[in-house]
Amino acid sequence: MHSFSRAAVGALVLASAAGFALAQSAAPAPASGYGTQDLQVVNVTFDRFEPLGSAIGYASNCCQQGLAGERWITGASGGVLLASIDAGLVPNGADLEEVSFYVLDDTAAVGADFGGRLCRSWVDVDGGNLDGDCPLLATTSGSPGQTVVGGDPNIQIRYQFDVDEDGEEEVVSHFLWAAFPDEAIAGQIRLRSVRLLFRRQVSPAPPSALFSDVPQSHPFFQFVEALAASGITAGCGTNIYCPDAPLTRGQMAVFLAKALGLHWPGPPSP
Repeated sequence: MHSFSRAAVGALVLASAAGFALAQSAAPAPASGYGTQDLQVVNVTFDRFEPLGSAIGYASNCCQQGLAGERWITGASGGVLLASIDAGLVPNGADLEEVSFYVLDDTAAVGADFGGRLCRSWVDVDGGNLDGDCPLLATTSGSPGQTVVGGDPNIQIRYQFDVDEDGEEEVVSHFLWAAFPDEAIAGQIRLRSVRLLFRRQVSPAPPSALFSDVPQSHPFFQFVEALAASGITAGCGTNIYCPDAPLTRGQMAVFLAKALGLHWPGPPSP
């Protein structure tokens, strides 16, 4: 019978738990819905997009002719539709590997191209220094009809970290930007959905060690620290983790139950 050290089981728990919550939220769960290796898929539907400004008119066409639905800007002045990305869509720390805008572009007018962006805005925790950027810009060209534009933004989705490397943590918001040009006749350019592909990740190793017996040089340092930061373990004594100690079935139950949020549902509230 094989036995595992506490450090090795900790790494296994984090790798397997990373994809569990998303897989449980969908029915049926995808075969690749677990761990840090496989791509996870999120579809942001047209109805999550709202206009940037109350003066912008828009219209929607839901679920006709076999399509999932679509939304577009009305009027001759163009405009922008926005949809936020939060932890309910993409988990904190995930590597975002692809953003694809599914659109209809039926106009060949000069300058009348759809523009899709992935953008971020951030502000210091104390409320100062508002800033932002757009790591991805994708546009249509000509009159392609139903098409897909996008790419790899090469970013990690994190909702609070020092994004601008100024020594201060910022609160970071991520959102999808769908721009409709002034030159387009209303309805000729329509947004249908946006597909996000990402991989879950274990949080990076911190700058200092919590446990004296798992220093930064330890091969499982990153994983042990992530377990502790998540409240899954407090170690086996004062400032020690006992990484080479065997793990009992009872201890394994604690690790897994805390990592996956396992519970028996209670009675409904009166």
